[in-house]
Amino acid sequence: MANRPLTPEFILPVIKEEAPFSLSTPTGGLTPGHTLYVDGVVPLNSSSFSVGFDNGNPSDLVVAMSVHVKVISQRVEFTSFIDGSWVNPQSLLGFFPFLPDTAFTMEIEILSNIFKIYINGHQMASYDHLISPTLVKRINIDGSVTLYRVLLQHSADSRTIKAFNPSLPWKHVVPGCMQPDTIVYLEGLASGSRLSIRFQEGQPLNSNVVNVSFQIDSEIEKDHVLISNFVSGEQRVTDRKMNVLRKGEPFKIYISLTDTYYTASINNQQLINYKHRLSIENADTVFVDGDVKIYKIIMKIPATQAIVQPLMNPNLPVDFNILGELKPGRVILINGYIEPKAVRCYFNIQTDESLYICDVAYQLMVKFGAGVMEQRSRCNGIWTQPTTINILPFIKGEQFQMEFHIDNESYGTNILGTQIPKFLYHVTPYQLANWIHVHGDLKIIQIRLR
Repeated sequence: MANRPLTPEFILPVIKEEAPFSLSTPTGGLTPGHTLYVDGVVPLNSSSFSVGFDNGNPSDLVVAMSVHVKVISQRVEFTSFIDGSWVNPQSLLGFFPFLPDTAFTMEIEILSNIFKIYINGHQMASYDHLISPTLVKRINIDGSVTLYRVLLQHSADSRTIKAFNPSLPWKHVVPGCMQPDTIVYLEGLASGSRLSIRFQEGQPLNSNVVNVSFQIDSEIEKDHVLISNFVSGEQRVTDRKMNVLRKGEPFKIYISLTDTYYTASINNQQLINYKHRLSIENADTVFVDGDVKIYKIIMKIPATQAIVQPLMNPNLPVDFNILGELKPGRVILINGYIEPKAVRCYFNIQTDESLYICDVAYQLMVKFGAGVMEQRSRCNGIWTQPTTINILPFIKGEQFQMEFHIDNESYGTNILGTQIPKFLYHVTPYQLANWIHVHGDLKIIQIRLR
C-alpha cells in the first residue's frame, strides 16, 4: 500500500489489511502528544511482525524505534537503527500478549523524552529517544499481522480518552475548557469506602484551593451522595441524593454536560441534573479520587477542529463520528444508492471507530438474496441473537433515505417511509455509541445529524 498524508484526525480505512503497511506522518514529524493506535490480530502462522518509526529514506535509513514482536520465541524487542547499525536493544520480559489468532491493541505515546508503549490498555514499556521524533517521516508495519485500525492522533485534537485500570487519583486536562456534549463514563467496583468525581479549574489535588463547578462525593456505606460546587475552596450549592453504590458491588457512572446542566446517573438510574453555578469555561480538568477499584474511564470530548459535518460522498467503508451527544430527539439521516447487483450491506451504530474491538449498539444487516433485514448488537465481543425483519424497503439500483431516531429506550428506524420495529438498547449507556460504520454493496451520498 502506498504512503498517504495523515492529518491528526485522519483515520486510515484499514479493514482487514495485511502487512506490510506504511503511512506518512504529518509535516514536522512526531511531537509530544502524538499517539499511534494499532489494532490487529496475530495470524495462526505468524512468526513475527514489527512497528517502526523511521525517516522514510531507505538509502540513508534511520529508525527512531522499532517494536519487534517475535511470536515463536514469545519476545518483544525494542531497538533503533542509527548510522547503519541496530543499537540500544531492549526486551519486554515476563509478559507476551501477542498469541496466535488473538486480537490486540497497541498504543505508542510520544512524550518529550520517551516512547511509552501500552498493550491492551496496560503500560508495558518505555523507550528513550535516541533521535528527535520530529525526524520521523514514516510509520512502517511489516511482517505477518492482520490490521484492523491504524490511527495517529494528537492529544490536542483527541475526542476520546480511555484509561484502563487507572491508579487513583486520576486526572485529565482538557485542552481549552469543558464544552457542552462532553461525556465522562466510569466502570468500577465499590471495593473501598469513598469515591469522588469533580470537574474543576486547574490541577490541584485538594478541592479546598480550587474552583469546582461540579462534584460527586460518595461515602460508599452512607445513605446519600453529596453533590456540590466550590468557589475558591468554599463549598456552595449542595444537594443530597440517595446513594445506590453498594460495598463490594460493581457500578457504572455516566456524566454529561449541556449548556445548562451537569447530568449524572449511577447504574442507569438518574442521579441529578445539576445547574451550572460556575461557567463550564472555567473547568478544564476532570479529577477522580477515592479508594475504590476503577476498571475504565472513557471521556468523549467534542472536537473543536473536527471533520466538517455533514459527510458527503465518502468512500467505503464509512466511519463517521457524530459530534456531540446522541440524546433523545436526535436523528441520524443517511442518503445513498443500492448497487444493482447488491448482495448485502449493513449499518452500525457503535462505540468506537475500530470495527473489530468496539461494542456495536445497533446493527441493521440487509440481505438482498433472502429479502430480509436483521437487527442485532455486540457487547464485549458477543453478538445477540439476530431479530429477522421480513420486509425489505431497499431496492436494487435505486436511491434510498433512512433515519435512525434516538429515544430513551431504543433506536427507531425509518427507511423510505417504512417504519421497522424498534431496537432496545443493549449497550449502556447508549450515549457512548456515537460512531456510524457503513459497508457493503452501496454508495453513501450523505450522512448528517438532525
